[in-house]
Amino acid sequence: MYLEFFQTEKVEDKRHPLTLSLYFADKHGERISNENLLIADSISTEPSARTFLEKFVFRTKRYDENEQYFLILEEDATQTIYEKIPFTIDLSSKFH
Repeated sequence: MYLEFFQTEKVEDKRHPLTLSLYFADKHGERISNENLLIADSISTEPSARTFLEKFVFRTKRYDENEQYFLILEEDATQTIYEKIPFTIDLSSKFH
């Protein structure tokens, strides 16, 4: 699965670059996907230059469509969670 990320503002005087580790985890915090490193350091005024496409590969296992999973954005330097976005995973439609 591919997800697009957008750096909303260019890096300049008071806006510093940000490096994030991106991965999916279950409700227990167990990682269920690969990890991507996103470096938001663009100084461009062009939005297209501040757009990043990242590929996520999920572990082979059963995913419960009623269960909540999370996209974790973790600051690489401090390993603190920058953002935790809830997701549901429904793979059943691919098998019909």
